[in-house]
Amino acid sequence: MSSAPKPSHPELRRSWRAVLGKLEESMNPFSFNTWLRGTEPLRADGRTIVIEARHGADPTWLNQQLSCVVARAVEGIFGDGFRASFVPSAFATPAASAPGAAGSEGSPARDLSRTGAVLGLVNRHYTFDRYLPASGNKLALQACLDLLATSPRAASPVVMFGEPGLGKTHLLHALATRAAAQGWSVACLGAEQFTNRFQQALRDSRASAFQEDVRNVNLLLIDDLQFFLGRPATVVEFANTLEEVTNAGGLIACASECNPDRLELPNRLISRLKGGILAPMQPLNAADRRAYISVRAREERLSLPSWAIDAVAACEAPSIRVLQGAVNTTLALQRTGELDQATLREHLRQFCAEKAASPEALDTRGIIEAVAAHFAVTRDDLLGRGRTRRLEEARAVAMAALLEGGRTLAQVAAIFANRHRSTVNGAGARGRALLELDPALRARLVAS
Repeated sequence: MSSAPKPSHPELRRSWRAVLGKLEESMNPFSFNTWLRGTEPLRADGRTIVIEARHGADPTWLNQQLSCVVARAVEGIFGDGFRASFVPSAFATPAASAPGAAGSEGSPARDLSRTGAVLGLVNRHYTFDRYLPASGNKLALQACLDLLATSPRAASPVVMFGEPGLGKTHLLHALATRAAAQGWSVACLGAEQFTNRFQQALRDSRASAFQEDVRNVNLLLIDDLQFFLGRPATVVEFANTLEEVTNAGGLIACASECNPDRLELPNRLISRLKGGILAPMQPLNAADRRAYISVRAREERLSLPSWAIDAVAACEAPSIRVLQGAVNTTLALQRTGELDQATLREHLRQFCAEKAASPEALDTRGIIEAVAAHFAVTRDDLLGRGRTRRLEEARAVAMAALLEGGRTLAQVAAIFANRHRSTVNGAGARGRALLELDPALRARLVAS
């Protein structure tokens, strides 16, 4: 049986782009953009098309998780029996010694039997290469890079705080991706994930196994610290975890919606969190927004007219996520040929005026304290499971205010002792009705 003809490189690239076109039509846009957009073929080995994975992507994971959908598209373009095989990027970061490894100065030796392992889900699309340095995030970015360099300047823990959508999670996942590529063992968890894993371990009598997983790492990353509110047992476990990781020579980075001083955590834990670097994060200014627009346009290989760039840059979006929506809309209008000043101005209104004026940035702690004071109940009772009428009304109002402030059902459920989302949804509806009857309370919450 004769072997398959070997395509020339230009033909191979054209055919692979046709495969990408099929995949873009059939896949979830986020998954396609994260893992496949812009990938290039290296060669054809018989009927195997060797594809260079995107920088930071795990080729083993790609070959396992995307094999079926990619195989269908490949056979549709190359023919029956052809398949794609992803290999590491040529630009992958070379392995480096992990912090605290035997012989590294200034920290004790650690067990590196799980070198390169990552506990938790990491979005490898969030890399330092794709992170936009800006005036409002320079300190956080430099502090994270210092952690990876393991230099004497590397202060730990790094605690980034600011409103949602400013890039905190991006930096944590970029740290996890780069650290794993350097051969470090990493735990990357949200506070809710940490809590759920800990509580499940207690139920299964596997607390020691949980502690082994999260404490025996080179780098511990915890997102959304504010969701530890109202969970005293988990807070104690988290505090002990920070102590153990630090004492064993590991490094730590965390993210929160507010300064740790406002989280009402034990003094011992606050002291530990403030012992490294506190890095506040701010929204992008006009110059930063212009740079972001240019980067996104280059990624999409589109050219925007200067008036469109000026219009989007003038949009004072409250977060990078909202700005991203404005830029995506502008690029989509350009692709469809419908980009004109009147149309763009109409679309940008939803990202600038309405979003900026919404109560999205309300502080969680401020809402809870205002509701507790109004109903004359304690904060712990409000977040707990008491069933008096006063508590249930207060809880419903707090849930409604948090939902109206932009929190998701899952986030509010986590704040209120992990209640079911349907419970939060029902209570939120009752709370909205109560707020309609009390305009003064609504005004007080909005001002919190």
